[in-house]
Amino acid sequence: MKKITEIEAIKNLEGNFIKVFKNKDPFDNCFADNIQAKILLFPTEGYYFQEEQFNVLRQAISHIGEDVFFISEIEGNCFSEPLSSGSYEHGHWVGAISSTFEDYTDIPIVVENAVYSTGGNWGAIISHEGHAVLGGSTELIEQVQSLSPEYVSCKQKFVDYWEYSQREYGSNIDWLQGFLKQFS
Repeated sequence: MKKITEIEAIKNLEGNFIKVFKNKDPFDNCFADNIQAKILLFPTEGYYFQEEQFNVLRQAISHIGEDVFFISEIEGNCFSEPLSSGSYEHGHWVGAISSTFEDYTDIPIVVENAVYSTGGNWGAIISHEGHAVLGGSTELIEQVQSLSPEYVSCKQKFVDYWEYSQREYGSNIDWLQGFLKQFS
């Protein structure tokens, strides 16, 4: 993975980002209107995909003819300003389908982040709560589903997690059913 450090290149990433996402909230319907299908991936490895999730995504994007992707830490005004006055500089990287899981986990991601298409065709946001939302063409999502039968249980695992959190900690889950309606 290669870190993107030039200011103008980072500002240009925002154009790619907004082709896929209308906002940065992984607890909302964050995808732009052109995104045809969406799935929920749960759990992730903190701010990273699990190894199988990462490898399936690489295979799926290869299947649709893409070979590179961006990764951006997305909290705050990530494309133009530090997260907080000089204390943190967001990371942005370019990866390739030839990147290994170790290459991916070697990049220091410490906040919510997006993995997304260089052409604005697909994207995923990984949340601080250990889930990811992935959207793209119907073909891409069907490819992910066919390569990873585990995706079927993700939604139920997510529901179980939040219902447990409500029972044990009093978490508000009024948002949950509305959130889940967007997924295939």
